[in-house]
Amino acid sequence: MVRDTPGVIDLIRTFTAAAVKHAKNAAEGEQFEDLASYARVEQYAVSLGWRFRTAARSTFMSSGQQNDDYSVTLGGLDWENFYDRLGGGRLFDAMRADMKSRYDYTLVDSRTGFSDISEICTGHLPDAVVDCFTLSTQGIEGAERLTRKLRPERGLNRRDIRILPVPMRVENAEQKKAEAGLAYARGLFADLPADLDAAQRADYWSRVGIPYRPFYALRGGPSRSSATRSPGRSPCSARTSG
Repeated sequence: MVRDTPGVIDLIRTFTAAAVKHAKNAAEGEQFEDLASYARVEQYAVSLGWRFRTAARSTFMSSGQQNDDYSVTLGGLDWENFYDRLGGGRLFDAMRADMKSRYDYTLVDSRTGFSDISEICTGHLPDAVVDCFTLSTQGIEGAERLTRKLRPERGLNRRDIRILPVPMRVENAEQKKAEAGLAYARGLFADLPADLDAAQRADYWSRVGIPYRPFYALRGGPSRSSATRSPGRSPCSARTSG
């Protein structure tokens, strides 16, 4: 069902077709104003059958229908034209406003690395970015480069986005290497999270991190199991959501 459901790329494709048609007929400098109707995410979202203890519900919006058109559309998008000529940035502003009006929380899964799509996910939409990285030198330094791009003075975003560095796949079998990686990460992310004082920041780094669990590495989808608490380390979700 989810595989066949339209998603983000379909929303963008529908908006792009309408914006191109408008641009051909509009007077010079006239903007495409009918953004809200194209930015409604619920028309592309599916309800998930996840059982909560309260009346809460969760929905999922995929990247798009997984067919031949998906890769063709994604590879053929001219992002510069989308932003500069068609007003794509205003579309994402409208999407952000729509999601904030409809949902208590919206989680945006961004692909790794630097690209037009990842910058939309990390710079244009969020209030907070959970910057996940492994404890290799490459992983740590790549994550730190992302945080530099997200600083307001760099111009990627117009808001003060909260940045939460989170080490992933922390391997207890190589404790000395893990400790060295954590120490290096703390040095590079010395001022993060920015809204914490020195004592709170030290506490954050002593508790944050996702331990490596081979069982979860070999399966997909969410799990109902609680994270195993190791000495001195609480579940990462409690730290990043608090």
